[in-house]
Amino acid sequence: MSEARVEEFRRFLAAKRQRLSWEREAVARIALRLPEPVTAKQVCKESAETLPRRRISRVTVFRTLYLLEQAGLIKSDTPPPNGN
Repeated sequence: MSEARVEEFRRFLAAKRQRLSWEREAVARIALRLPEPVTAKQVCKESAETLPRRRISRVTVFRTLYLLEQAGLIKSDTPPPNGN
């Protein structure tokens, strides 16, 4: 996975006046290295394995996957979160 893609996501979020929290960054790093289409289930499983002492909510995973797809960085089978 390229740092450039994470930086591209950071710029995408900044343009939307949102920040790249540690949770979003972790989800992005996981999603960017998984084969497409990326699912929330895959990301949740991988985050539990790679970040056992940190918890990332399913809502954050869904929202971040949606934002990554909007940014054109991934293809996802995950439906958009409510309200988007």
